Amino acid sequence: TDLKDIGNRDVLRDIAAEAGLDVEAMDEALDSGQYLHRLEETTRMARQNWVRAAPTFFIEGGGSITGAQPMETFRAAFEKAMQNRD
Repeated sequence: TDLKDIGNRDVLRDIAAEAGLDVEAMDEALDSGQYLHRLEETTRMARQNWVRAAPTFFIEGGGSITGAQPMETFRAAFEKAMQNRD
């Protein structure tokens, strides 16, 4: 997002248009609250799991990874998960 304020509807519309999305459909979904239930459920689950940053990745048996991390961090977590499978 290049440090843009994605809480600003005009910024969000510009990003959607640049990505080739249907901006009018996005506006309708936001205005109607079409995905509000999904957002609330995801937020609840994140809080239950102490997620405080995005992105956060949970790797079964390998722990969690928070924020932008180098590929080596992911490799190490997957290797740990594979070791924990045995």
